[in-house]
Amino acid sequence: MCDQASADFTFDRHTKIIHISYQNDFHISNDSELRQYFSHVTEYLDTIKQYGELHIVVDISNFIIEPDLAGTYAELVDILTKKYLHKDGIARYGYQITRITLKRAYEEHLERNPNIFRTKSEAYKYIASISTTETNQDWIETTSSLMARPF
Repeated sequence: MCDQASADFTFDRHTKIIHISYQNDFHISNDSELRQYFSHVTEYLDTIKQYGELHIVVDISNFIIEPDLAGTYAELVDILTKKYLHKDGIARYGYQITRITLKRAYEEHLERNPNIFRTKSEAYKYIASISTTETNQDWIETTSSLMARPF
């Protein structure tokens, strides 16, 4: 069973970026655990939705999901995106095998690109390119500082 305490959420109000990372292996092995995890994420997003259209960058290096749950995962992410996030406002980075599993699920179930990158820097650059946040020097410096942080 997944341990919700091992998921770290960091929110930057200026850039409206939520960074999610996992300190240990975060293994979701069944539908109930997956829905419980998304309930936890929804509760967190409800506490910051007043900041408007949000972006999420997720380190999927320690995120382990059973391949047969990938389709449901993609559908639940789509629901969260429509309710809380900038269109396509989620970017992921991490290990190759996790990237491949999620990419295939998105392409098969939602027929679109899941915005998966190799590095945190690539993920943040993507978010900066689509952000509706006013692009100014402060925002660029804040985003650069976030990319440098170890989270």
